[in-house]
Amino acid sequence: MAEHRQETGAAGEEGSAADEPLPTRIGQAVILHRGGDREEARNRLAGLWEETGEDGDPFHRCAIAHYLAGTQDDPVAGLEWDRRALAAAKAPAGDRAAVRALLPSLHLSLAAGHAGLGDHAAARRELARA
Repeated sequence: MAEHRQETGAAGEEGSAADEPLPTRIGQAVILHRGGDREEARNRLAGLWEETGEDGDPFHRCAIAHYLAGTQDDPVAGLEWDRRALAAAKAPAGDRAAVRALLPSLHLSLAAGHAGLGDHAAARRELARA
């Protein structure tokens, strides 16, 4: 299990990671994943997914789901998280320009997921959408 620690803020006060802005916490989880701590990254991202809720900012939900896809041990679960990322990107609220910029990457992730499961027709469709 990963060690949790408190960090000292600029004013010398201690604060928890939950005090950090959401994009920072997403980035911290991504760093954990890239550093090899897949399980802790998955746990943190899942917590952030719950925290943002269905009404959360679509850009944040999209990013969380996209990164959660990469932390899954089961390729079917990874594909499901890729689908959630795309659904969040298509949500009507939020910064539409920022989310639209993610669409090619999301479709490429879906293509890779389908290809990994042997569904090459679906992979080609997602490549065309990308």
